[in-house]
Amino acid sequence: MKIIEQRILRGPNLWSRKRCLQTVVDMGELSGTLSCDLPGFGHDLLSTFPGLHQFAAPLANGSFVAETVAQVTLELQRMAGAAPDHRFAAIMQGKQQQVKIIVAYQLETLAQKAFAMALDVVARLARGENVAIEDDLAELTALAQGCAVDPQTAVVVNAALARGIPAIRTGGDSGQFQLGWGSRQQRLDGSGGVICLDALFGAGDGRIPVIAVTGTNGKTTTSLMIAHCARLAGLGTGVTTTEGIYINGQRVMAGDCAGFHSARLLLSSPEVDLAVLETARGGILKRGLAFDRCAVAVVLNVSADHLGLDGVETVDDLARVKAVVARSASEAVVLNADDPFCMAMEPALDASVQRIYFSMCADSAILLRHLDGGGRAAWYQDSTLMLGDGARRIELLKASAMPAALHGHARFNVANGLAAAAALLAASFTPAQTAAGLASFVSDQDNNPLRANLHYRRGIAVMVDYAHNPAAYAALGQLRSLARGRCVGVVTSPGDRRDADLRAIGRACAGAFDELFAYEADPRGREPGATAQCILDGARDGGMHGATMHPITNVSDAFGAAMASCEAGDMIIFACASIDTALRELARFDDQHALPRPARTYVPSLAR
Repeated sequence: MKIIEQRILRGPNLWSRKRCLQTVVDMGELSGTLSCDLPGFGHDLLSTFPGLHQFAAPLANGSFVAETVAQVTLELQRMAGAAPDHRFAAIMQGKQQQVKIIVAYQLETLAQKAFAMALDVVARLARGENVAIEDDLAELTALAQGCAVDPQTAVVVNAALARGIPAIRTGGDSGQFQLGWGSRQQRLDGSGGVICLDALFGAGDGRIPVIAVTGTNGKTTTSLMIAHCARLAGLGTGVTTTEGIYINGQRVMAGDCAGFHSARLLLSSPEVDLAVLETARGGILKRGLAFDRCAVAVVLNVSADHLGLDGVETVDDLARVKAVVARSASEAVVLNADDPFCMAMEPALDASVQRIYFSMCADSAILLRHLDGGGRAAWYQDSTLMLGDGARRIELLKASAMPAALHGHARFNVANGLAAAAALLAASFTPAQTAAGLASFVSDQDNNPLRANLHYRRGIAVMVDYAHNPAAYAALGQLRSLARGRCVGVVTSPGDRRDADLRAIGRACAGAFDELFAYEADPRGREPGATAQCILDGARDGGMHGATMHPITNVSDAFGAAMASCEAGDMIIFACASIDTALRELARFDDQHALPRPARTYVPSLAR
């Protein structure tokens, strides 16, 4: 048996609400083997690990060897004095001889060593070898003792956890802790001094409001909208996004910051009174959530993206990943009433958690039933963003007053605004505070790069966006109503997407654009030209003909060819994953004849 990959899931995850060690193992010749098929295996196992006597019946009745590895890992942690606070183990069959083994843990380093030891011990027992674990167990015990917290600190931490105060062990397995989050946090240095918990937190739980935003598309924009509204309302606000970490409107870290480590960094920042956490699929799968629970969870939508990666093969699989965020909410969950995958999450939510819906369809039966039952919601009606709070019906603002909505043409940003409004309603912001924020949030290269950023070059409207899946391209196609002439697409996608997904992008583009230029930004193992050709094959399936489809490998050549094909009044949708690349290409067409950008009459937004 051989370890292929191992992940430490430090927060709520697909398998459990608690921390887990997830390991992909090639079982080799033991793949599919039942413990009862191995002569003497059960007897020898129980002789080595008497604490597993409670599993004697499953072993005798034929559990798989992989299940034995999981139970031995848990038992080794217990014997070393570092038992997890819950005895959780799960086995998932993978490809060919591979299985995914998930076990609970208390100390990361010890759990990894215990797993490696369990794998070795079980393999040797399966071969009929004599096994002695004393030396290895002594090493594990010493490791546990070295990571032990002094008794006084342990008392404080356990008391904090009992009161629902978050306790984050800082510096790995050190004895230092952060109790609480953001501006309400306190630090324990592990020195063992006497600390009165009530003196630190009074009657509070040390938590700041946390709003977690997930979904396939719109996460960054919605997160920034919420943060902008909160900041205008006077709160010290932090937000993590795919473009970076922002605290009080200033970017403090650039890059893809929608995962575990970035969220933990923000939650450790004492300037932050309210945290908005963009929570992406990759972060959930790689490390779990960065928080035990959030106040408000927002699930925007679920559609095909990143399929075939990290064990996520179908949209249903992807929805299960997003649902981890929904189940983490302690006060309210915002769900897209127009998305069946979002609505399918509702029955599994805790009964005490409030459901708040948002919808682009004012006559949605789901929405109307929810409102008639006294539920709260946000919806779009007669070009107006509306809020329903019990019996009240409130006109929030017109879409024309919302810069990111582009006078209502960008319906996807209207939907994002509704989701933001619903989240803010759950977090007790007033409608006036929400309306003021949405009326002043600008989705441009400074405030929300690569998200529906509108530029003008030589009379041609150029919309720059980070589109990379079929639903995103279909949504961008709605913007053709902004153009007086044709709508041209300059599109791409990462090469690690499946052929079927690339063709689906092409089909979406066929319904959105009059002419299509497909280029390659990141082949990720594909042959040059293969990604673009696969997209164009899908466009052909969607009804486009050869004269309007162009495979061009280089982004500069593709954008230049698109500009050459357009005239004043036309529009280009330019899909790009790098703001530097987008601005470089736009700069090539700067001249004094470019049409001026529309004058702004609204307040500048986040990250100036």
